[in-house]
Amino acid sequence: MARNTKKGFPDKTSLTVPANPGKIPPTMPSNIEKLAEEINALFEDDPIALNSGEIYISQTPGEDRLYIKSLYEEITAYILFTNVLPYDPAGGAGTTDDVLADAIICVHADVEALGKREANKLRQDSHYCIFWDLYDAAKAGKISSKSFGMRIPASVLRARKIRQKQALADHKKRQKEFLDSLDPITRRGFKVAARDIQAKRKKESKK
Repeated sequence: MARNTKKGFPDKTSLTVPANPGKIPPTMPSNIEKLAEEINALFEDDPIALNSGEIYISQTPGEDRLYIKSLYEEITAYILFTNVLPYDPAGGAGTTDDVLADAIICVHADVEALGKREANKLRQDSHYCIFWDLYDAAKAGKISSKSFGMRIPASVLRARKIRQKQALADHKKRQKEFLDSLDPITRRGFKVAARDIQAKRKKESKK
């Protein structure tokens, strides 16, 4: 699998473009824009959170999506918003205080490039990573969504632990493939960033 280097991927300036011009007061961000802001903050702590590291808001009229640029070019992932509203932490009338309310995580894999079996596996792994990274962030208060950070049954959390063991092994393998695809300077940068993140988390865990 190749690193995602698709041409035409908008830069982060697109995050300043209103997701739905005309519906959102200019003094308030939309729920899409607020989520984009919070996910970008996650990237500061973890450069490859959500199995990504880069996002953009669709500028296609009527397409209320926040695209998540996967590390793998065979994957297309986005969060679909069924209702675009102004974000207001107070939850005033006609607004929302939950950036993920009624939002849907969508992940598609290129079957022709990967084959059906590998495409299904990579799609499921990518969805799994996006879901749990958002869940953990919402639970920690880093994503403004009480509904997404709500209590999950213990049986689901146990199943998550079991899967995490296998996912960790798969992740290490894919991470090695990804790093091997980079030029030496970029690869070194990723490794330094990873060490810094681990050191930061270790320091925070002792507080």
